[in-house]
Amino acid sequence: MLYFCLTNRRDFGDVVAGEFTGRNLLKTAPELEEILEHPLRDLALLAVWSQKPQETGQLPNLLVCADGTDQDWAAWLTTFGVKFRPFSAYSRLMTVSELRRFKKASRVPTLNGLTWAVAGLVLGEVLAASGLPDRALDTIPAAAFASTLSFAVFRAAAAYSDFGHWSQLVFSWEEVRKATRQRTRAIGGEVVAEVCAAIIDAGGFGNERSAKVSSDATVRFACSELLRSPDRVPSILAEEPHFASVESRMHGAREDRVVAVNEFARSILMAPATRPEVTSLMLGYLVSRIAPGTIRHLTVLAPVASLYPSAILWYGFCAGLGNAEGGGLARVGVGRAGIDLPAGARRIARDLLRADSLVGAPACDISYLELMALSRTGGRELEGLTTLTAGTVIVELAPGVCSALNVLRPAAGEEPVRAAREKEILATIGESIERLRRAYIELAGNEPPEREQRSLFSAKRKRRA
Repeated sequence: MLYFCLTNRRDFGDVVAGEFTGRNLLKTAPELEEILEHPLRDLALLAVWSQKPQETGQLPNLLVCADGTDQDWAAWLTTFGVKFRPFSAYSRLMTVSELRRFKKASRVPTLNGLTWAVAGLVLGEVLAASGLPDRALDTIPAAAFASTLSFAVFRAAAAYSDFGHWSQLVFSWEEVRKATRQRTRAIGGEVVAEVCAAIIDAGGFGNERSAKVSSDATVRFACSELLRSPDRVPSILAEEPHFASVESRMHGAREDRVVAVNEFARSILMAPATRPEVTSLMLGYLVSRIAPGTIRHLTVLAPVASLYPSAILWYGFCAGLGNAEGGGLARVGVGRAGIDLPAGARRIARDLLRADSLVGAPACDISYLELMALSRTGGRELEGLTTLTAGTVIVELAPGVCSALNVLRPAAGEEPVRAAREKEILATIGESIERLRRAYIELAGNEPPEREQRSLFSAKRKRRA
């Protein structure tokens, strides 16, 4: 059973206070569709609870506004709802059309058996973006995984059968990083989006194209072959003579495999490839064959990482496909057979497949809409924000799709320097005011006032004896 009421800006304060009288009459409905039948005007708002608000005392889990008014409502709630800022940590704000689309596409999260391959891709993006060695994956915080673009993209692909908002998702991910002044990453978002696009197209995640479809048909076809038969070399890559000669050497001793891939990498440096996307996939695939199912040979890609940054992404993805020679079951996602990814892969898989509800309480610290509304005020958007984890803020980019960001703290000594600068400015202003006062006295021909400050209150009369 759901609880809801129709309110407006004038009466919204009463709803927050739990006063359901007069126009804010609380009603019940068994399904969300019945609630959405109520017409919404420009200044109207549907507040929805999953539990009886009089008993829980909680804010609405869901706020539904008319189409085209979500940004206005976000700005208004940010301004007039200061007492429960950020409001999006408690209430998810959506338009009627958005709610209907997302509800229709929502499902039990699944990645069609590609859980470990996607987890490997996320691990690869962490390495490519940070420049850390592969051994750092054993100790790196989980927030680093949730901060990647590939995590957000495949969380959306898992939660919705037909997401259809890829461009907006990538744009939102980039905008929140700019607004919160995150550090520039070694790998650009457009490179990550291109790799995710090829995998999404090949894996059949939804009917619409992704944010940036790979421009090379060879990459798309090879990715499709990998997803269908991860234990076989993609035939379209095997047609490349240089690749075929190296791949034939990837079945002997591990030391020989390393030598073969190093020779391939050196040949690329001497004669840069005309199709970098295909070459990146070749590099990632070959390195993943050194020790299938693991991410332990990132140093082999180090000499070519700057020229072919997406090779690390493909390395992680192919590593997650498992040990073809050992009969790994990465596509089924059962156990650890054939896979020896870092422990963080389990955490990535858990968060990607986490169940969520549109009418449940948000699992974020702040939403994209509210963060953008705060960024227009010119202050520190994340200052004073209550977060789940110290130093990290979780931003919801789309319903149930979140990304982690670092909360940038002021540098040591910044506040004392700022206080000293403010005192200096005030002293300068005071001197200017004093000079203006003297100039006014001289021009007006008046005598300067007495130095003694007058009392703000009249002296009390002495009582008569």
